[in-house]
Amino acid sequence: MEVITKKAQAFFDKYPSGGRGPEFKEEFNELVATIRNRILNEENFFFNEYELLHE
Repeated sequence: MEVITKKAQAFFDKYPSGGRGPEFKEEFNELVATIRNRILNEENFFFNEYELLHE
């Protein structure tokens, strides 16, 4: 979470009122991908744990 927090804070510090252009879009997509990957990793972990508990 520390990596995501730092990336998100840096993004919002850089674009406090939003942004435009290819650089903004690229950085936004990178932040979203980072968050999405974290969610997928956690879902996989917890799903596997759930499956182990309910075998």
